[in-house]
Amino acid sequence: MLTNDDLNEVYKAFVEESGEELNEMDEALLSLEDSPDDMELINNLFRFLHSIKGNSSTFGFECTSRFAESLEEVLDVARQKQVKVDKKFITLFLRSTDLLRESIEAETTGEPYDYSKCESAVTELEKLKSMGVTFNASEESTDDTSVVSPKIRILIAEDDFNSRKLLKSILSVYGECDLVVNGGEAVEAFMLALSERKPYDLVCLDIMMPVMNGQEALRKIREHEKTRGIKQNKEVVIIMTTAMDTPKEVFKAYYRGGCTDYLVKPVIKSKFIELLKKYRLID
Repeated sequence: MLTNDDLNEVYKAFVEESGEELNEMDEALLSLEDSPDDMELINNLFRFLHSIKGNSSTFGFECTSRFAESLEEVLDVARQKQVKVDKKFITLFLRSTDLLRESIEAETTGEPYDYSKCESAVTELEKLKSMGVTFNASEESTDDTSVVSPKIRILIAEDDFNSRKLLKSILSVYGECDLVVNGGEAVEAFMLALSERKPYDLVCLDIMMPVMNGQEALRKIREHEKTRGIKQNKEVVIIMTTAMDTPKEVFKAYYRGGCTDYLVKPVIKSKFIELLKKYRLID
């Protein structure tokens, strides 16, 4: 019969192994951005989930097992190429791996956990399966309120003078530019614009800034939008800019933080204009 110490050791091994598998899943999901048709990556994801599902079931962690099985089912649809592997697909799965970590920790420690978060993720997965090949940004709603006029309101948050000057020279052609030098000022300017009913159409955030970095500013802006009841498809377009030496921060902002897109410095004018067109900020 297993003692409490034995059981703790078994749980510890399960948590460590699952953690390694979830880290591998995150790496595979990020790699899918450049190789969305790579079946080997998708098969690896399926294999990791299958292992987590089986081990969770063995220990009687049925909530985690069922959640992993739901993720597994969607991956199976992706293997049949009936679901488009794009940003929303990857974002949903990255959020789901975070929930799996939380669920495993809760079940192995006996701590209370709000499994409704997992249920909500499953609901989104079911939508993903039922919609089939979807989630192309160009296919989203095109009602009048989603198309911004040629003259747009722009907030540039950048602590480097030369970068700030460059962004203003690119964007001032398309609208009014407000400039701030840190994330704290960016959040204040964003909230003030909303309260004055003159919201920004575009926010440019540098990731590395003093006082408050771009990641934190991004989080606060998205939280404020939720507080104001702004729907996801009506959120302000936020483009993060970053140096080449901060790729992990970019991925965090892009997939988990809720930024719309990102550019690597030095910013190239033609690429920035492509993004403005992509998100219908200019004709």
